[in-house]
Amino acid sequence: GKVRQKVGTLEKLRNIWIDNAKRREFMQYLRSQDAEPTALSEVEDLSHIDTFDLLAHLSFKSPLRSREERYKAFMNREGRFLKSFKPEAKEVLEELLDRYRAWGIEEMTSERLFDLSPFKEWGRIVGVSKRFGGVEGLRRAVGEVVERIYPVEEVR
Repeated sequence: GKVRQKVGTLEKLRNIWIDNAKRREFMQYLRSQDAEPTALSEVEDLSHIDTFDLLAHLSFKSPLRSREERYKAFMNREGRFLKSFKPEAKEVLEELLDRYRAWGIEEMTSERLFDLSPFKEWGRIVGVSKRFGGVEGLRRAVGEVVERIYPVEEVR
């Protein structure tokens, strides 16, 4: 009820979810309302379910999707998109997608991730961003990946 009360529609939830700052703010709001999706997913043995999908399911009766399902759908649907990047940039995006599959969107979009392997060996955020022509190119590419993980067609 807290989610539906705050956002109103599934499409608005998606729009919040694909924006890092809005997603973090929204998650803080839920925590302040004693609604912690991560705790719920652990209690219900749903830790493999994407947090967005858990919220969408509980609030709007959307189907539950695991991160693995979203990952596979992305890889099947977005091959051409990934191939549009230089091999060294594509390698970064594939690693980020693997992080998403294992831990979720919060992990995939965290800047602290660049202090871990293999990003650390690739030069942390400075070295990785060079693969995209700069920080803005990296930010744009990751943003587009996130949008494509949660396609707008699914919420209409």
